[in-house]
Amino acid sequence: MWKSHLNQKMADRERKKRSWMVQWDREADNNATTLPLGTVRSDNDNRREMDIYAQLEFMKLAALVRCNSENKRPDSNDDPSRTFICLNIGKGLKLTHQRLLVGSLTLNILLLTVCVSLLLLYLKVDVKVSRDLEEELRMNQSYLSEFLQEEKELSNVLHTNLSSLWQEHTFLRENTLSLLLYNQTQHLQAIENLEQGLKVINENFSLLEEQYTYLKENHLLVPRKSILLENCKQGDLKIASMVCPYCSPGWQLFNMSCYLLSSSALSWQESMQWCRRKGAHLAVINNAEKQYFMLGLVKKTSWIGLSDRDLEGDWRWVDGTPYDKTTTFWSLKQPNNAGNEDCVTLSPGTGWNDDKCFKAYNIVCEHNAYQLSLNGDMLSN
Repeated sequence: MWKSHLNQKMADRERKKRSWMVQWDREADNNATTLPLGTVRSDNDNRREMDIYAQLEFMKLAALVRCNSENKRPDSNDDPSRTFICLNIGKGLKLTHQRLLVGSLTLNILLLTVCVSLLLLYLKVDVKVSRDLEEELRMNQSYLSEFLQEEKELSNVLHTNLSSLWQEHTFLRENTLSLLLYNQTQHLQAIENLEQGLKVINENFSLLEEQYTYLKENHLLVPRKSILLENCKQGDLKIASMVCPYCSPGWQLFNMSCYLLSSSALSWQESMQWCRRKGAHLAVINNAEKQYFMLGLVKKTSWIGLSDRDLEGDWRWVDGTPYDKTTTFWSLKQPNNAGNEDCVTLSPGTGWNDDKCFKAYNIVCEHNAYQLSLNGDMLSN
């Protein structure tokens, strides 16, 4: 009874081992077929495979030992079923071992194929990279040769220029140094002369400054371009002096006289007073030159300094100038004394005309020009 139970137990164990080995082989085959090309097994996979091999070997040895021990028992020859089980276990383990060897060999062949493929790919890439590097090295060598040629040409040019510069330096050192020393001596002499001249100039300047101070304190300095010197005329030739007539602003100079036109109209008597307040008198015309000047000066009918108010027909100038009948400039049919006309006017473009003294006309005033005497650089009045 216990033999049949032992046999049943050994059969179940053998069946479990076979199913486990079939499952392991299937998983190994699946792993082998799904392993991509070029995949490298990790250390954990290798370690797990070694563990499986070790377990199988241990199980095989344990089964054989058990079978041997049972066969050596006195009653072992009486049970042929146990001998069959041990033989089957040995065969199964041997078959499993063979399958593992085949799978390992297949996996190694696959890995070797992958390694060979990778090696060929590496060699191919290495050949291409080598060719590219060789081409690049060839181009760089060509560029380097051109660069060395240019450097050589540049070195030759620099050597030539250096030789020229050295020759020029030698020439300048031999021929220019003495000239520079001579020029330095001349410059030092010139500087000494300039210092002496500057000393003399400073002394003269001090003297001129003293003279200028004296002239400034005792004389009025008039610029050469002053309006006071615009009308200078030759004076006494013996003393080489100049007479410089001038007028106040607003007055016009003509032949040593100054003339002023009024902007308002007054009677003849009021005109005389207006001119006196300005230090002048009504204009006197005693020659043709002055007459022509006055005709161009006046723009409206204006009073002049001629009248016969004291005695009819006895014409007199206000400044006491004698009346000369031969140098008069009356207009046509004048004077006519129409309605007691005793005062004379001057109209532009015509001439003299006697008129009533109470009428209002513009005024022409006159006075002698101011005079300055210019003797050399000295100006005096």
